[in-house]
Amino acid sequence: MNHPDWICVFVAPSFADAQILCGLLISEGLDARVSGAELSDEFGMARKLGPVEVGVPSAQAEEAQDIVAAWQESTGSAEKA
Repeated sequence: MNHPDWICVFVAPSFADAQILCGLLISEGLDARVSGAELSDEFGMARKLGPVEVGVPSAQAEEAQDIVAAWQESTGSAEKA
């Protein structure tokens, strides 16, 4: 994550998966961001094709990790932070 005091809580296999998890974290009241979501040029689009990080402020990391673990269990996702 390129944001000060933010940590990666999940590495999604695709940008779409990262967006889904980010939305879930936000719906649970956390601040969450998808790495590279603000990029819109060709380089940014290429970054969205591979693994994508989902991050939260370090103060929310423990709660986010609990939510991610429950999400992984319910979806069978094997990716990790």
